[in-house]
Amino acid sequence: GRVSELVSAGEILKGERDALLKLIQSMRREYEAVQAAKCTQEDEMRALKDRMMLGGAARNRMLVKGGSAFNGLVRAMKQDLVEG
Repeated sequence: GRVSELVSAGEILKGERDALLKLIQSMRREYEAVQAAKCTQEDEMRALKDRMMLGGAARNRMLVKGGSAFNGLVRAMKQDLVEG
């Protein structure tokens, strides 16, 4: 009767809870990977900028374009995580 319905509902909720926890862990790993890639990219950009301090304006524009394209990709991936 009623008790078995409640037990069944509890088991269903436990399954859903476990699935949500796995999803959250997966999203956290993806986010951490994106953050690590972003930090690596920022470090590379900083190193390139340091090496090219005496470079011309065209090279600086190229760096800015590369950085903004990467940042756009990171934003899109974050948005996918939020909406997914």
